[in-house]
Amino acid sequence: SLDMCATLASLMVDDLVLADGRKFSDKLGGGATHGLWGMLLAAGADQLQLQLLHDNSDGDRHADATTPHEGLCRLTMLVARVGKDFGSQHRRRLEASGASLDGLRTVEGQAQPRAVSMFHGDGRPRDFVMADLETYRQHFRTQVTDVPDAFVPRLAGVHLLSSPPRAVSMLQELRQRGFAGAALLEPGPVYFVPEQLGDFQAMLPHVDVFSPNHEEGEQLLGSTCREPAAQARQFLDLGARALALRCGAAGSLVACSRHPHDAWLIPAATVAVKADETGCGNSFCGAFLWAWTRWSGCGGGDDVDDGCDGSSDAGGSPAEPAPQPELQRLRDAAVYGAVAASFTLEEVGLPSLDSEVPGRSAEFLARARRLHKACTKIKLG
Repeated sequence: SLDMCATLASLMVDDLVLADGRKFSDKLGGGATHGLWGMLLAAGADQLQLQLLHDNSDGDRHADATTPHEGLCRLTMLVARVGKDFGSQHRRRLEASGASLDGLRTVEGQAQPRAVSMFHGDGRPRDFVMADLETYRQHFRTQVTDVPDAFVPRLAGVHLLSSPPRAVSMLQELRQRGFAGAALLEPGPVYFVPEQLGDFQAMLPHVDVFSPNHEEGEQLLGSTCREPAAQARQFLDLGARALALRCGAAGSLVACSRHPHDAWLIPAATVAVKADETGCGNSFCGAFLWAWTRWSGCGGGDDVDDGCDGSSDAGGSPAEPAPQPELQRLRDAAVYGAVAASFTLEEVGLPSLDSEVPGRSAEFLARARRLHKACTKIKLG
């Protein structure tokens, strides 16, 4: 059955320099780890909600919302490569998550990739410097072959971070191996230049969900597409099947080819403190993919039948709800994505992956319910 979600991306050890000058070293990072973190948050929330539904139906006992429920976390998977000197403390953190690490490969004879991220705090994008980019490309870039054969038919969704042409190639290879799930593509910022527009257009029909951020969208489409709604309209015209446009502090926008004149605006979740924006987009995508594939009841490659009237309640959709129209599913998945991003924003570096953090899933669901009430449906021009 299609019951797992995997992230196929980089795993880094980061040094961070925040806008206020504070420095942090040896932080576990990379798109794969933050994508996994988003999936774990979403899975934990769904597991808790299933437990609450089950216990309340018994009539004689109720779930303690601070009790960890980690059963669904084993249905998430990390596919990445690490160096020979990858720290044991980092490996223990990954193991504590409960996620499958069957796709984690050690590259013998090569040191662990490291990167430095510097934040400016004045609206400029962060500076990201990798110590040895060529070695990373040659030895550490995730390959489809890193996914064990036994897991490929089980993948309901994959989170990819790559160039558009490579994403198409990876998906073709996965499908040749029996992959029948859905794909979310989060291309790296370096690819969003006008000269690459043709590659993006060729890629869009091959992925189920395309998730750029609005600044990247403007770099690719030009200044006439500064507004998120204008970008959504353009990406749909270029062939996007479903779009999850991430807009930072302004939230996100979701749209799909089935309903090309409508979209949902999802605000950003309120946070107690803005500590570190590293990985917020990755964690959004991980949680979004988990929610969208699990609630859609479908695999990738075919359009979803949305002829039914089901709708989720206040952002805390049960893990197995009645089917709902595609645009509403995208909205609800984006709510999960926004909440995952808010948890990421509140801590410096990757938060604890341990599934036994008391109260975290309950807080996730509470934020999702509040956020769902603030979503707005709009018309695309």
